[in-house]
Amino acid sequence: MKTPVTTNLTPAAGRILAGARLHFFAHGWRSVSMDALAKELGVSKKTFYVYFPTKLALIEAVLASKLDEVDADLARIRLEHSGNPVRGLNELMAGWRRHISEVRPSFLRDLQRETPELFKRFSARRRQLVNRHFGGMIEEGRAAGAMRGDLPPGFVAEVLLAAADAMGRPEKIEELQLTPRELFSHLTSVLIEGVLTDKGRRRWASCKARRKSPPPSKAKS
Repeated sequence: MKTPVTTNLTPAAGRILAGARLHFFAHGWRSVSMDALAKELGVSKKTFYVYFPTKLALIEAVLASKLDEVDADLARIRLEHSGNPVRGLNELMAGWRRHISEVRPSFLRDLQRETPELFKRFSARRRQLVNRHFGGMIEEGRAAGAMRGDLPPGFVAEVLLAAADAMGRPEKIEELQLTPRELFSHLTSVLIEGVLTDKGRRRWASCKARRKSPPPSKAKS
């Protein structure tokens, strides 16, 4: 996905990008004009158009910024949990859920309807991230004997994330009468345990036990 560089931005450009990202992801972008957005952000129209001459340029920059952030965060998680792919896969799913929850369905609908080519490029970049980080962690789990070897890593990653995305919608959480934390806990248990070997399930049980254990109490001075 060819997108604008979003690092080393000037303070003004960074402020515009951050404000547009908050607005677009929460409300979509179809109904807001560039002039209205400039006014909302307290930026002159001249300054606004210097950095982002069209709405499409701004949307591309917003997407690039978000995807770069997701890429960096997932890479950090993989590095932190290298050597423990079972825990790492769980943390990757939690990280993905945090990021995707920022983007409301209205933004994706606008993107798909109004700029289908950009939506395709966005989807392709998303798939690259899934294959690189989730597929890589699953490959590590297979090599360690913790995850099943009969399921293609890319397929497993897509199924995990599709289920997490679908079940994490507010209307679904309300329908199931679960808190987001409860829903995600149940979801990861069902999905992740399905791709683990017996060895992997033992590690998974150990991870869950550690999370439930209360922190050690501090000795009184």
